Amino acid sequence: MADTVRAGPGDAVDLARVIVVPGAFNLRDLGGFAASDGRRVRWRHVFRSGSLGYLSDTAGEAIARLGIRVICDLRRADERRREPTRWPVPDVTHLSWDDPLDAGIMEQVRDAGSAADVRAIMVEMYRHLPQRLASRLRPLFAKMVAGDLPLMFHCSAGKDRTGTAAALLLSVLGVPRTAILADYLMTNDVVDFETVLSERRGADIGLGARPASLFRMAADRRRALFAADPDYLAAMFSAIDERYGTVERYFADALGIDAAQRGVLADRLLEPQVDR
Repeated sequence: MADTVRAGPGDAVDLARVIVVPGAFNLRDLGGFAASDGRRVRWRHVFRSGSLGYLSDTAGEAIARLGIRVICDLRRADERRREPTRWPVPDVTHLSWDDPLDAGIMEQVRDAGSAADVRAIMVEMYRHLPQRLASRLRPLFAKMVAGDLPLMFHCSAGKDRTGTAAALLLSVLGVPRTAILADYLMTNDVVDFETVLSERRGADIGLGARPASLFRMAADRRRALFAADPDYLAAMFSAIDERYGTVERYFADALGIDAAQRGVLADRLLEPQVDR
């Protein structure tokens, strides 16, 4: 039996969805989740990941097998300069954006007096992510609607911005929130960010801080910063519910993806039901 991670009773995520590629981390397939209409998300169509700046020279064969046609880099321009993507396969469309987003949260975190303060900063950040990422998510989802698949999206850690994009995609496809949470929390089981920082020269997982300064933080504050925490994701969804009422309304109003396009997206990414 495959290993699993659980977010709630009956909601298990198969760790087989983790894709091992030399130099990659937090690289996962978003296939296999059951939607409310009985269909399942197609395997090998959409992938999520952390930074692609450390792919090994031996990663080419494993990457080629994924067949990825589009890579959406959700990072800021300064992050891309510090950790440029190393992609060993040609003929891939790379999407990236030069609008600044925020410069990271390290200044706030440095001034935080406790782990609870760090968690509060993270919760507030997640509340703003749907609006801050809209200019990136709009073309990302447009690519999927257009059938430019397989597609990968990623940021630096593959946790916050990537986790938000994955949660929104699964939500609009009708995957229950408990399963979405299980996928989000899986980061805690498949990547150790302290190891990433110590083993990859120059890595900063999007925080804009040298690893030495991060390791000078108290361990409990660092854990709150690095964690995929249920309260963080809940804050993101709560902000959408407060402003738009539903995720579908957010897609229509903020991302320009209307009901007809959502239907196309579902047909592209959900397997057809099999008559029994």
